Amino acid sequence: MLKSEIRTLFKSERNIISDLELDQKSQLICEIAINNFNFNNKTVSIFLPIKKFKEVNTYFILNQLKKYKTANVAIPVSNFYDNSLTHFLFHDGILIEENKYGIPEPTNGNVVVKNFEFDVVFVPLLAIDYNGYRVGYGKGFYDRFMKDCKESCIFIGLNIFDDQIKIDDINEFDIPLDYCISPNHLYKFKKVETSR
Repeated sequence: MLKSEIRTLFKSERNIISDLELDQKSQLICEIAINNFNFNNKTVSIFLPIKKFKEVNTYFILNQLKKYKTANVAIPVSNFYDNSLTHFLFHDGILIEENKYGIPEPTNGNVVVKNFEFDVVFVPLLAIDYNGYRVGYGKGFYDRFMKDCKESCIFIGLNIFDDQIKIDDINEFDIPLDYCISPNHLYKFKKVETSR
């Protein structure tokens, strides 16, 4: 399937999920993340969910990450002029508000975390294939960000569905993930050579 077809299909599939089911699936994803990865002394990027798109509720993971005293957690802010992400260090005084696109973002962040500083990146997606390539919303925010991360950085996709699909129009700008967590699976992908 083409990415455009996949986006249409999985957006419609998400729309029929109830809020209760979404939270249940998100809690399962959180448990898998916390039980299988060590976040001590790690710098972690985590996106916050766009409610209208029924994204994985990453607040469950964020609340668990707060318990890691040595973890540095950063939240991205989207720049729609150049489709880039700027990350701000998360702390108790950070205010989170939805921007005009419905994306929850820190509004008073004052410590920027550079792309090359991340050890772990949680990545949003609509669908994923058998090699770790993902379909997002098509703006390229995360592919631009991930190409500037260090080679040792681990990319973990969060998928509300367990399905893996075939993507027919992967291109040279697509960066594969290392892992994907769904409610019932932890997928590990063989690293594919990329230009990052």
